[in-house]
Amino acid sequence: MKRKGFEAKTMFGIVFGILFSSLFIPLVASAAINRPDTLAILKNLYQQMKGDQWNNNDGWDTNEYCSFYGISCLCVSFGNPNDCVNLVTQIDLSSNSLEGFLPESLGNITSLGALKLYNNSIIGTIPKSFKQLQNLQALELQVNLLESGVDLNGLLSLQALNLSANLFVGTLDGLSYLPSILSLDLGSNRFDGSLLPVTNLTGIRKLGLYYNALTGAIPIEMKRLSPSIQYLDLHSNLLEGGIPSFMFEEF
Repeated sequence: MKRKGFEAKTMFGIVFGILFSSLFIPLVASAAINRPDTLAILKNLYQQMKGDQWNNNDGWDTNEYCSFYGISCLCVSFGNPNDCVNLVTQIDLSSNSLEGFLPESLGNITSLGALKLYNNSIIGTIPKSFKQLQNLQALELQVNLLESGVDLNGLLSLQALNLSANLFVGTLDGLSYLPSILSLDLGSNRFDGSLLPVTNLTGIRKLGLYYNALTGAIPIEMKRLSPSIQYLDLHSNLLEGGIPSFMFEEF
């Protein structure tokens, strides 16, 4: 059932620079080549998530995937100066009436730098294939109906992750190794267990864990976050004890 009247917002408004500027060098070329595998993956997304009912599906009835609504591309030359290949760098279908499960094949678009699917009616779990998205810098899945546990450990480029307002459960262990993370919003879910796993995110600036079922005391290891943390929200959990004195000194 789709949630209405809920204005989805990216929690922290981090603005990213040009994706992949250090990885790919776009060249002016005489021919832009579409990848058949990418086209098949996007067409499957359209079919599986009821694309004919989307608010905006402009261009999705063609085979030119860089003209699809919500798709951003970068044409990259891999040695041939006369041709370049269209790589999908962003998918933004937020607030677009998507319904159903996320296709596993979506994780095969490894050029993705941003995936924004917030405020839809997406159900099921985050595909395991998403751990292949090693260029991904921003993942925004807030305000959906996603459930079960989360394991995104090892996404080395991920800087912003928003999973708020879903039905996720389980511990935070699957989010303990995100070495580039700056902004993490897990609010309004059903996560439980200790805060200890997130104390490994030593470069994080914004951390939202409000409205969950996290338990135990605030561990002293939270001091690891103090050099970088600018915003921390732990309200409406099942945490025990008082606020440690080091939080007043370090944060």
